Amino acid sequence: MNALLIILSIIVSGGLWLRFLYKYDKVEPEPIWVVLKVLFWGGILSAIPASILNNIAQAITGYEIQTKSSLFSTAFFALAVGINEEVCKAFATVYLTKKLMELDEPIDAVIYSTAVGLGFAVIENFEYGFQYGLLNIGLRTITAIPLHIGLAVLWGVPIARVRFFMKLSYFEEMRGAVFLAALIHGIYDFFVFYFQIPLLSLVTSLAIAYLLVQYSDKKLKYLLGQTPFLSAGTCTNCGYENTPEDKTCKKCGFNLTQDFFLVCSNCGTKLPIHYTICSFCGTSVNTKSLFQEKTRD
Repeated sequence: MNALLIILSIIVSGGLWLRFLYKYDKVEPEPIWVVLKVLFWGGILSAIPASILNNIAQAITGYEIQTKSSLFSTAFFALAVGINEEVCKAFATVYLTKKLMELDEPIDAVIYSTAVGLGFAVIENFEYGFQYGLLNIGLRTITAIPLHIGLAVLWGVPIARVRFFMKLSYFEEMRGAVFLAALIHGIYDFFVFYFQIPLLSLVTSLAIAYLLVQYSDKKLKYLLGQTPFLSAGTCTNCGYENTPEDKTCKKCGFNLTQDFFLVCSNCGTKLPIHYTICSFCGTSVNTKSLFQEKTRD
C-alpha cells in the first residue's frame, strides 16, 4: 500500500508540474503525447548516464554520503553532479528535438527542455521516494523539481536560438548556459551535501527553486510572444490587438518586440530572421523596412 502511495504521489507531483508548464504554450500547443514522449525518453536518456557519471565522480572525489566529507571533496563532487546532470539533460533534449517537426515556435524548445528536466526529476523521485518515503517526495516537489525545470529553461532558450536564428552549432550556443545551470545546480547540491542541516538545506533549496520559478515564468511569457502564429502587434499576455509597429501593448504594457522574427513594414507579416523578401507581399526586407528597426530606441 505504501509503495502504491509513493508511485501515485510521484505521478501526481510530476503531472502538476507538467500542467504548470503546458499552460504557457497556449498559442499553438504542442501535442501532449509528443511532450510526454520527450519527457519519458529524455528522463531515461539523461538519468542513466548521469547516474553512472555521478558514481565515477564520487569515487574520484572521495565524497562519502553517510559521513561529513571535507569541504574540498564535497564542493568538487557537487559541481561534478551539476555538470554531469545538466550536460546529460541538454544532450538528451538536443538529440530528441533536433529533427522534431512539432518544434515550430521558440517557446516549444523550452517546453521540451523542461519536459526532459521534469522527466529526470521524476526518475530521481522514484529512487529517493522508495528510499526515504512520502515526505521526501513532498519536499522534492517544491525544491528539486522546480530546480530541474528552471535550469532546463536556462539552456532551453539557446536551443530555440539555434532553431530560429539558423545557427549551426548547438555547442557554441549552449555551452555558457549549460555551465551556468551546472554551477547553480552544484551550489544547490553543496548546501545539501556539506552542511547536512535539514532546515538550512530546505531554506536554501526553496530560495533557489523560487528564483528559478520566477525566472522561468518571465522567460516563458516572453517566448510566448515570439510566435509566428499570431499577427504582429497581438499581445499574448492580454489578447489586445495593437498595431504592428507597437513595441509594447497599449492595454497591459507587455513587450511586443519580435527578437526571433522580422516584421514587414508593408503588411506586418512575421518572417523568419534570415528572409530578405516578404513572402506575403514581396517587399524587400532590410533595416529600413522593418517595424522593429524603425521603432527601436
